[in-house]
Amino acid sequence: MTVFDWLICGSGVTGAALGYELQRSGFRVGIIDRSPQPANATRFSYGGVPYWSGTTELMQTLCQEAIGRYPALSEELGDDIGFREIKLLLTLSPEDDRDAVAQSYHNCATVPQWCDRQTAVELEPLLNLEAISGAFVLDHAQVDPESLVRGYLQAFSRSGGTLIYETVIELLEQGVRTEHHSIGANGVILCAGGQGRRLLKRSGISFPLFFPMPN
Repeated sequence: MTVFDWLICGSGVTGAALGYELQRSGFRVGIIDRSPQPANATRFSYGGVPYWSGTTELMQTLCQEAIGRYPALSEELGDDIGFREIKLLLTLSPEDDRDAVAQSYHNCATVPQWCDRQTAVELEPLLNLEAISGAFVLDHAQVDPESLVRGYLQAFSRSGGTLIYETVIELLEQGVRTEHHSIGANGVILCAGGQGRRLLKRSGISFPLFFPMPN
């Protein structure tokens, strides 16, 4: 039975990035998913890099590290991840309270700048001039999610990581069971979104979920 240090269930952006980082840190890593192109959340995501939005010291540090790394990540991975820096417009409708909305962003690392509706439309011509009162503007970044995952997985494989395309049906004490056989691992990491909950339930594992309350 193949034994990994870490077996990651799910090859979306979280699983792919984590697998790449663990593999290049010297661990024996496998990433398992049901197909090379699963219909996961990554495929339908926007790919935003909201480095302006950290509201705690830790999140601000992580956001700044992200924007410091993303511009060079294409070269590191050997594939174009579609990184670009853009202006993010947070539009307000005429009935919105501008001051109240501004207050909701007061803890962010970067304070949004206000622009009137004419300036907003100049920045984004597809906006309906009559439907907005203006917009808050922030420096933002974006990547192509599928290109990012492809880059991570290719770099993961080049560094010796193992990609497995099978359906996981059960979590084991040390590894997983697929439709065909068992795969051993010292540790299993679930990065499978909603499928992760199904696996935990089927394996009889339960734990509380916590959600942060808004400030």
